[in-house]
Amino acid sequence: MLYQIPIDFTLAGVYSWTQKLSDQTVTGTVVVLGSEAGPIGNWPYEAGTETWYYDKTVSAQNSPQQLVLKLETMKPPTSAELIAVVGEIRETQTQIGVSEIAPSWVEGDVVPEGTPVFTMEKVLEGEGDFDPLYYNVSMIMPVDGEPLMPTFYTSIPDLPSIFGDNPVTVGITAQFTQVAKGEDGYPTEGWFWTGRDPAT
Repeated sequence: MLYQIPIDFTLAGVYSWTQKLSDQTVTGTVVVLGSEAGPIGNWPYEAGTETWYYDKTVSAQNSPQQLVLKLETMKPPTSAELIAVVGEIRETQTQIGVSEIAPSWVEGDVVPEGTPVFTMEKVLEGEGDFDPLYYNVSMIMPVDGEPLMPTFYTSIPDLPSIFGDNPVTVGITAQFTQVAKGEDGYPTEGWFWTGRDPAT
């Protein structure tokens, strides 16, 4: 089974994310626990979930606007190294939400007015065929003081994860670039979404 932002189903992992908007850069992490993985330390993470964290926002003039997801580590949840990393995240960052990592796609191209849309343009350090995903997997992560949980979009029904059915290894990086309405990668009629309800 593969996931929205995937890891091996028996392991735990941490993704970093960076969103470069026109006037600011926002960063954070995601703690992901496989559907058949045991607990991470004594913390109440549930198997099959991804927990999103917000680290900081800094003033920056960015061009182009981008959103990057990178798998920083993936280990057994009992790993002392992983537990130390997650402990630091919990101490220094702010949790912004939890979602199931198995995507449940809903038909509809709902994009909130004025919210930047980012489409997958490149995958680095990955093995597999990612070309069919480019401009067919997109996401939003609105910032309202602090970032909100993301919504993922795709034109591919039943897409198993943002990386398709390709395996993931530490270092795999998805690069999303901002697109305007009418450009390739901007959700249109017939697309699907999963994650935070974009209408709320």
